[in-house]
Amino acid sequence: MAEDVSRPPGDAVPPAGAPGRRVFFALWPDDALRREILARAPGRAEHGGRPVPAANLHLTLVFVGRADAARIRCLDTAARRVVFSPFSFQLRGLGSFPGPGILWLGEAEPEAPLAALAGQLSEILAKDCNHRPETRPYRPHVTLARRVRRPPPPTPVAPLTWRVRRFCLVESVDTHDGPRYRPLAGYPAQGVEADL
Repeated sequence: MAEDVSRPPGDAVPPAGAPGRRVFFALWPDDALRREILARAPGRAEHGGRPVPAANLHLTLVFVGRADAARIRCLDTAARRVVFSPFSFQLRGLGSFPGPGILWLGEAEPEAPLAALAGQLSEILAKDCNHRPETRPYRPHVTLARRVRRPPPPTPVAPLTWRVRRFCLVESVDTHDGPRYRPLAGYPAQGVEADL
């Protein structure tokens, strides 16, 4: 694993009465890709929402939820069984999920390699860790803002290519400044070095 996942960071605010840590699997962009993502949505605050901090931008593959140390070890072991080759996909539009007020950059339909990675990971987690798979269709997106009061209509943007070489197990840590996401472990594609 990338680090010791048995202890929370020092600035974490312990959740009231909730055991374990909140985790999910995601694609984690590098700094250059983060800048490109933000460049596709320069007016994201105009929609009346709360912009997601640049350091928290990611694309979720599988949401897990609360997990204790034993479950996190199971998730880590299971994720290491995922086999995939490096691939690329494109984010092509701004959209929103009106109910929760989410402004996102993404695509209505996932490209085949991305859907295959998310599907394989979900199946392995279900088999190895008894994870209940999501029943809704997979809608890959990067959340740009939350609690958006004036969601924009679907808007095409200049395509942004994301080159996938690894995915991560990520923890959502509650802090006094809001949630902060941090990768706990990285899982490289075939032929890619194992660093984060």
